Amino acid sequence: MISIVMAAYNGELYIQKQLQSIYEQTKKPDEVLIYDDCSKDHTVEIIQNFIKGKEDITWKLHCNEKNVGYIKNFLTAIEEAAGDIIILADQDDIWLPGKIARMEEIMNSVPGILSLHTEIDIIDKDDHILKHAVLGYQKQLEQISVSRFCQKLNYCGMSTAFRKEIKSYLNTLDRQELFTHDWTIHAIGVCKEGLYLSNEVLTQRRYHDSNVALNMDAAVRTGVKQRLGVIHEFLQAYQLLLKISSNTKIDQSKQKLIKKYIKTTNLRIQALKNKSYIQMVKNMVHIRFFPNWKAYICDWLYLLGIF
Repeated sequence: MISIVMAAYNGELYIQKQLQSIYEQTKKPDEVLIYDDCSKDHTVEIIQNFIKGKEDITWKLHCNEKNVGYIKNFLTAIEEAAGDIIILADQDDIWLPGKIARMEEIMNSVPGILSLHTEIDIIDKDDHILKHAVLGYQKQLEQISVSRFCQKLNYCGMSTAFRKEIKSYLNTLDRQELFTHDWTIHAIGVCKEGLYLSNEVLTQRRYHDSNVALNMDAAVRTGVKQRLGVIHEFLQAYQLLLKISSNTKIDQSKQKLIKKYIKTTNLRIQALKNKSYIQMVKNMVHIRFFPNWKAYICDWLYLLGIF
């Protein structure tokens, strides 16, 4: 059984196109759960009109009594999903026609796979492709290690599929501690040695002014204070990953690896807070536990006031 989970909020401009792309899939889902987070526009009305007469899919529209934010909204909807495979959907993207069929094929053909993240194209408000294959995934299918996972925080939910087993681990976590719902899903996957990436483009992600997630991604960051904010995001993610690793009982070597990323991140924070050139030089010894070598160079540029 396949469940689609969508969180909606003020999505009247594009949600019908997204729903249409889901409905026209070569492999239809068994159910589509749409959780609206107190939209103030015509989003709910558009959804209600769209699903009328489309009984070949089970549609479940839920309207929250109060706004809870997109992360909690997704998590609540995920809890209610009945599928063995759950696929996340944003309200403003477009799915290529074979997305569900291909994701199901991969999930059912790879032993041990728990979560899957696929390549995306970026489109504009008029559906024109702005950039192809933006994530830079190199292989058709690749299992990801804990170390590789620590080098990247953005695993956008709109190109994510996962098995229902992940839900039991999600329920053990305090929602107040979560980094994001999509990153957390893949964190559980990687700790269970079940996270895979694919360079197949199955989703077109829309860039527009009101896209909440993209506005967060594109936040302008200048100065040491803003740089520290970015580094603290990595620290928060690593600390949660360590907690998840303990809950999933992965081997000690992987937990030690995560702790090295935490230690290095704290050293980065220390160097920038104290404006310490000596500590920055010492940090080069730990460069393998930076997200990448460019992060080390950027720390220097922020410390020197160039950014």
